[in-house]
Amino acid sequence: MPGVKRASEILQMTADEVRIVEYDWSDNNDLATGETFSSIAVPTVSPVGSLAAINQAVSGTAATVTVQGGTDYQDYTVNVIVTTNTGQKLEGEILVKVRP
Repeated sequence: MPGVKRASEILQMTADEVRIVEYDWSDNNDLATGETFSSIAVPTVSPVGSLAAINQAVSGTAATVTVQGGTDYQDYTVNVIVTTNTGQKLEGEILVKVRP
């Protein structure tokens, strides 16, 4: 179970786009000085459907997920869990709104 859950952010895209979503923890107090991300779990997308999380990576205090697809007028939540170099687990979510 993650220790800290980030507030939701919103991304709007079309079903034809491929977008990189960034989760950035550098501007808050969740991380200790010098603490960075060491890994990211496979993201989950809810509801399960045509939006796909096709790639994920971590660098420093940011995590990125590449998303594509989706159904017009459907909203999706893309959730990630990252682990830091101290073993802390952080959870982030972004609301993706697919619009034509």
